[in-house]
Amino acid sequence: MRKKKKIGLLIAGATALSLAACSGDNAVEDLTQAAASAESAAPVEEATGEAEVKVDVSVDFEDGKLGFVSPYLVPADAGNVELAVVDYNGSKALEVKLLDGKVPYVGIDVSSLLGEAVSQVAAIELTMGTVYEDGSFSATSGELIAWSGEELTESKDPWSVYLADQNPKVAVATLDAGEEFVAGAGNILIVNLKTNNGLDAHGSPALYLDNLRFLDASGGLIEADTAVAFQPPKGFEDTEVDMTHLAYLKDPVELPGFAVKADAWAQAGIDITPEIQELLVPGSIVELEYASESGDVWLVVTGAENGWIRINDGGRSLKNLTHSVAQISYEDILAACGGADSGALTGQIQCESDTPWEVFSVKVGVDSGIQELKNKTELAGFAVKADAWAQAGIDITPEIQELLAPGSVVEVEYTSESGDLWLVVTGAANGWIRINDGGRSSHNGRIAQFTYEDILAACGGADSGALTGQIQCESDTPWEVFSVKVGTPAGLAPVTNLVELPGFAVKEGAWAQAGIDITPEIQELLVPGSIVELEYASESGDLWLVVTGAANGWIRINDGGRSSRNGRIAQFTYEDILAACGGADSSTLTGQIQGESDTAWEIYRAGIGTAK
Repeated sequence: MRKKKKIGLLIAGATALSLAACSGDNAVEDLTQAAASAESAAPVEEATGEAEVKVDVSVDFEDGKLGFVSPYLVPADAGNVELAVVDYNGSKALEVKLLDGKVPYVGIDVSSLLGEAVSQVAAIELTMGTVYEDGSFSATSGELIAWSGEELTESKDPWSVYLADQNPKVAVATLDAGEEFVAGAGNILIVNLKTNNGLDAHGSPALYLDNLRFLDASGGLIEADTAVAFQPPKGFEDTEVDMTHLAYLKDPVELPGFAVKADAWAQAGIDITPEIQELLVPGSIVELEYASESGDVWLVVTGAENGWIRINDGGRSLKNLTHSVAQISYEDILAACGGADSGALTGQIQCESDTPWEVFSVKVGVDSGIQELKNKTELAGFAVKADAWAQAGIDITPEIQELLAPGSVVEVEYTSESGDLWLVVTGAANGWIRINDGGRSSHNGRIAQFTYEDILAACGGADSGALTGQIQCESDTPWEVFSVKVGTPAGLAPVTNLVELPGFAVKEGAWAQAGIDITPEIQELLVPGSIVELEYASESGDLWLVVTGAANGWIRINDGGRSSRNGRIAQFTYEDILAACGGADSSTLTGQIQGESDTAWEIYRAGIGTAK
């Protein structure tokens, strides 16, 4: 492995002077002074020329730039990291410093670094090193994950540093047939550190990346432009954890020691203490952040009223789309375990799955009442902050009054030391009004929502025309608001037992349809209480279903408010599908079930589940 160094070569007499390009002005001055003091040295200005000596790499971090790198936080086990360019192993390197006990992931935007030349990449080499918090070495390993092609197909190559005398070590990711990068497709490389053998003994590790080499099929080096900024491809970043089907919890309390893992059908957990019993009250929800190969995880209570109980049947738990968060209500726990209240829950509360699994945290909280919104419009200029009991906001314009209509909801993304945030209207019909009492806001310390109806109930007046002056925010501690939006409830229902429909990953242009055949298996899934759920994108935000062989003929199911959607998820109930299509039951639905929109659209996933 070749190291980057500041290189200066001075040869006495009539030999040439060669300077490394990375030496800088100081190196030139040092060499000039040395040449002047040497009797046989030729004057610098009479040197026969200069030649660059550089390490054969695409990215060496010597320029201090790291804008093309970004933390990757979507996986359930992803940890928080801090990125910096630091001195390491005799040169500059990218430091990925882990801030918690999870797994560090970092993405490198190969598409932006290489531009059109990205399609030439056949292999990627990079130097990997690790140092633990106390300065010691311990064996580490992880993955190099390439997102390739238009579909961002994932391929993995392992890396490892098992010996101290091979730390750092060169790792290689190869792009085999079908894994080629495509220009303009947002192709990236993700690096993680999965195995932290020294975590308990030596503290969190720092991962160091250096000397990236992008190589073509003949082994030739491809140059990179490090001045670019990271452009996240689809699926790389979620501004927040996917909470589809789930409740946003208020005042969640983490159960200490419940970061556990086990093999398939093995259990692990913690003792049920009086403190845990106190948290488990009517209306409470247990939330699990987890990963498992099957996507499933459930609870076990070893000392329930009914004995040893596995709580995984009857659709009792709700899971998000990425199967990284699951929730189960107190009521469903008690229904499975028996007993009058949580005092009947003894022994241990554990987790289990049918495949190897890991739980990263378990929390208990209550539903904050926050709703999923659609058609959200951001109020410009409402990124404000102030101290405790101070207000800041924007003028209420006619445009804002138009947005504030029956059924609308004001959503505030914020932070405050107390966790509370409320609205103020300076020119309400009732005067200066603080809207924070009577349970009018739903909030979880990060998002607060206020319905139009509750705003008007506090402020008085016949409609939003009575709201004048400014709309502001306030808290009892220092606070900051990052955005304020107005939208309407999406009407999405929690769904359990979701069965994915294979082949329903399709896309088309405006007013074109694509989908799959309605098989007997699909007809069996479509029963009273079932919901067809689509994860999608469209330019207009709309997406609807088409049934080509309904009792009523070719049917487009998009009118009459039959779909609930938020621009990312659309749901159609069995009852609304049958109302549009006619017929006594799902056996009358034949031909194909398809997607369609009034603009270009794409469906990423389709499934049928049961409304909770």
